Amino acid sequence: MYHACKKHSVSVCGSFRRILTEGKYQEFELHRNVCRPGTEGVRIAFSDYQDDLHYQNYIFERKLLSRHRIVFPPYRRYQDPPFFLQAMAAAGQFWVCPVELYCLRLGHQNFRKYEKMADQTLMGLRDNMRFAWEHQYTLLQKRLVERIEGEYFERIARNLNMEMVELLVDIYRHASEAGQNMRIFRRIGGCFASHVLYERLVWIKQKRGTLAGCLLKGGISRIGIYGLGTFGEVLYRELAGTEVEILYGIDRNRKEFYGLPVISPKERFPDCDAVLITPLGGQGIAQELKKKTGLPLLVLEDFVLDAAEQIRKEEEKNV
Repeated sequence: MYHACKKHSVSVCGSFRRILTEGKYQEFELHRNVCRPGTEGVRIAFSDYQDDLHYQNYIFERKLLSRHRIVFPPYRRYQDPPFFLQAMAAAGQFWVCPVELYCLRLGHQNFRKYEKMADQTLMGLRDNMRFAWEHQYTLLQKRLVERIEGEYFERIARNLNMEMVELLVDIYRHASEAGQNMRIFRRIGGCFASHVLYERLVWIKQKRGTLAGCLLKGGISRIGIYGLGTFGEVLYRELAGTEVEILYGIDRNRKEFYGLPVISPKERFPDCDAVLITPLGGQGIAQELKKKTGLPLLVLEDFVLDAAEQIRKEEEKNV
């Protein structure tokens, strides 16, 4: 492989690999479809290859790495692909020798320890999605999306936090601009929004504020609650026993809600200061209701985020 780099004037050379599982060897498909055994090898342009995995199967010219200052990022997972992608892009092309340089042993790893490192994985994926977007590696973008929605989906969903939401938003932005449609945002989009909303509600409380106080400050003391599901319950618990009076609930399925009158969305809404729409993504519902009622409509999601932002601005002013 070293001599192939010298002979063919390339900075990177790749190879085949094998997998060892329970004492049995198996061939791995890497490069075998383009490089036949018994031949000298093959030259490949990275713009045609566009993958960021299996860096262990390559040797790299040290000058290439030092010249472009290519190093491994300080992540505990998925730190190899960002290194590999930058090195391959800098090299531009690479040679593949039909030899088995690397053997991957499986079966002894404790993958449970990686469960809590989903954020680290997303950091590496974020870096490579940005890089792929900048260099117009559309095929790589598609592969990254498939990985997020496939092998990493459950890990992401189980360990979702605000930092990971922000990483996914960044990934989505660069993926969608390239025409990639990430289904993950539809599949667990509610989880993302829920985390944001809960986090903001907790933050408001930590700042010695209350949702009732935010409503009263806006001149709202008599409300109706549209949607009596998860966040209808949250809203009721936040306001129960405060100066904000909940007059009624609106829901097409529920008939009872903490002793309050419950009406159908098709009925006329009784007079109040505002109707709070609790379903996540309730902006569409608000648009529809504008045609049916002259009452002020507030989407809970937007109201909470705006209230938290207002408290933050007031804090900065007082510092």
